[in-house]
Amino acid sequence: MTTRPVALVVVNFGTPRLVADLLASLTAHDDQHLVAEVLLVDSGFPTRGDLRTSIAPDGWPFPVRFLQQTGTAYGAALTLGVHASTAPFVALANSDLLWPPGAVLEPLIAALERDTTSAAAGPQQVFPAGRWQRSFGPFPSVLEGLGSVFLLEAATNALRARRMRRDAAPRPVPYLDGAFLVVRRAHFLRVKGFDPAFDYYAEDADLGWRFASEGWHCLFVPAARIQHLRGAETTAVSEASYLRRLYAAKRRFVARHRGPWSGRAYGVLQRIHGVTQALVYSAVALLARSPRWRVRAASARTALRALWRGPT
Repeated sequence: MTTRPVALVVVNFGTPRLVADLLASLTAHDDQHLVAEVLLVDSGFPTRGDLRTSIAPDGWPFPVRFLQQTGTAYGAALTLGVHASTAPFVALANSDLLWPPGAVLEPLIAALERDTTSAAAGPQQVFPAGRWQRSFGPFPSVLEGLGSVFLLEAATNALRARRMRRDAAPRPVPYLDGAFLVVRRAHFLRVKGFDPAFDYYAEDADLGWRFASEGWHCLFVPAARIQHLRGAETTAVSEASYLRRLYAAKRRFVARHRGPWSGRAYGVLQRIHGVTQALVYSAVALLARSPRWRVRAASARTALRALWRGPT
């Protein structure tokens, strides 16, 4: 392994303080010795900010460069950064991440070097308090949507959270959550990066699909952990607007890769799932009288309204 085999691309969407915190946490971590350079991409430049006015390029243990894109698509910003990088591996990151104590980059790079058929590797994401966070998923499909109607995804996630401390061995997964993953630069460029048709959300699932179409797979590496605040780059819009865009992106993914009929069927299943989830979560919140469940029930009702109002 070369001394510094990784370039880090971080997308800024009006969150300069978070970017500064991310860089500070990396500077205090052993992973700094693996980072060849950091590329900071201002998405929605200049209306969403210019990091050159708040972050100095010097004084870091790695070179820092600034890039700008006038559009606001997250995937397009990451693709711009990968094109500008030169390291064989590129870590793609939201701004709302922190390097916690323990291993992050080293096990991801090691897993990619051991498995020559892999195109990307991702860590176990955790909330600031250390709680489990969803870090990969199945490709959206009619079958996956049917499972959601019966809340199978929620049950599966609960089981994964319980076994997080025992989870260790890398394993292939359909796609990795786009908040943080490491890609082979050559493989990423071979599939032309993120598809601009997915301007926000589902771009990570689409990337995993196109990796798979080339015969490569994505690796989930639970030994690697990264702290993810989650949602910091979507707080500029309402929760309902965010959910409408997310649901629409998943329908677009299914229609593109499974066919128009499947896309329409998936939309119906999304609505049924919304009703089921809102009813079940509201009932549990009423019985449990738990603040956490009240928040979940309120979010489920917001999701239901977003589904029935449709995309905006």
